[in-house]
Amino acid sequence: LYQQAPGITIANVPLGGITSNINSVNLTDVGRYPGLPRFTGEVIYGENIGGAAITRGEICYWSYNGANFGFKATDISVIQSTFMLGLALEEIPGGSEGHFLLKGFVSVPANLVDLGAGGGSDGEPLYLQTTPNGSMSNAGRWGGTPGTHYYRSIGYLVGQLVSISGATYHTIRFDPSTDYIL
Repeated sequence: LYQQAPGITIANVPLGGITSNINSVNLTDVGRYPGLPRFTGEVIYGENIGGAAITRGEICYWSYNGANFGFKATDISVIQSTFMLGLALEEIPGGSEGHFLLKGFVSVPANLVDLGAGGGSDGEPLYLQTTPNGSMSNAGRWGGTPGTHYYRSIGYLVGQLVSISGATYHTIRFDPSTDYIL
C-alpha cells in the first residue's frame, strides 16, 4: 500500500515492498483529498444495491440482489453483517455507484461513531452498532442483544473529534475482523 502524494510521480514509489506514509496531517489536511473524506487504503468501486441512499461513513456489506453485485447498508440482526464489509467514502443514492473503503485509515463523521459521554480511548476496538444501521461503537456502547445481533469488530479508534471544514470526524483504522459472535 502506498499513498500517492500530490505532485509526486509513480517513479518515486518505493520498489520491492509495501509502504505506507500515513501521519495525522495526511488524514486531517483539508487540501489533501479535496471533495472526498480523508482516507488511505484499499478501495473498491461498487453499486448501492440496497435501494435507500448510503451515507458517507456508513458501513455496508457486499451482496447480490439477483441482478448485480454491490453493497447494502449493514444491519447487525442479519447474517449478512458477517460478509465482506466496505465503508462508504461518499453519499451514494440507491442504484448509483460509488467508492467503498475495504481496509485502511479514514475520517468518519462523528455521528456514526458512538463512544458515549466519556468518549473513547485512542487504539480501542470499534464494533458494528445496532442503530443507525451501518454505524459503529466501542464495546461499552454496543446496543445489541446477545443471541440476536452479531458482535463484530470493524477496526480501531485512531483519533477523536477532528474538525475538518467545520464538520467533526473521528479517525479510525477500518479493518473488519472475519470473526464474529452471535
